Amino acid sequence: MFRLLILGTVAALAACGDNVEPVPARPAATEAAAPALSADPTAAAPATATIPPNFQGEWNATLADCGTGRNETRLRVAADRVVFYESSGTVRSVEQHAEDELSVFLERAAEGQVTRWERRWRLADEGAILQDMTDASGLVRHRCPAAKS
Repeated sequence: MFRLLILGTVAALAACGDNVEPVPARPAATEAAAPALSADPTAAAPATATIPPNFQGEWNATLADCGTGRNETRLRVAADRVVFYESSGTVRSVEQHAEDELSVFLERAAEGQVTRWERRWRLADEGAILQDMTDASGLVRHRCPAAKS
């Protein structure tokens, strides 16, 4: 009797499964919607993951300290990485605001934690000066001459 009850229950459950429709998957909450395309030619360029060449190089508040690493304002900018005096970050995206101004979104993983931050920079004096527009300090750095081989 007990076996018949179990077999009947299993058969009933199996029959119910035939009428079940799959629920469509919803996008994950972390997926970002695609940015809308703009017909406005003055709109900011879409974000990329590399820093343009005119921003790359070594920058320092004091030209005499270029290449030495002895000044806390030293900044080394590569296409995909930014190295500060005591930290560095991997470029996650770059938003170009104008030819001479951009925001860099960086990420650093250390001790099991991920830190994300943004820096906003503006070039001046035909690319010889990099001004940090992230905060009110407006720190000015000079482009270091390229290292001689």
